[in-house]
Amino acid sequence: GCPKKIETSTSTYLTKLVIKGKLPIVVDAYKYLRNAFNIKCSTQTIQNAFKRAGLKSAIKVKKP
Repeated sequence: GCPKKIETSTSTYLTKLVIKGKLPIVVDAYKYLRNAFNIKCSTQTIQNAFKRAGLKSAIKVKKP
């Protein structure tokens, strides 16, 4: 098949940034990939990489 657009090491790095809170949404991760690594891919590709890493999307619980 085709080679992956996002390598495993890059995906791991992005996942760590998301967990730390530096890239809160997928669009931020997309812009970061485009600027820092010059990788052009869709936001869906990034979502798939996060899903493979075990991340799930959820709405923050509102606390009083």
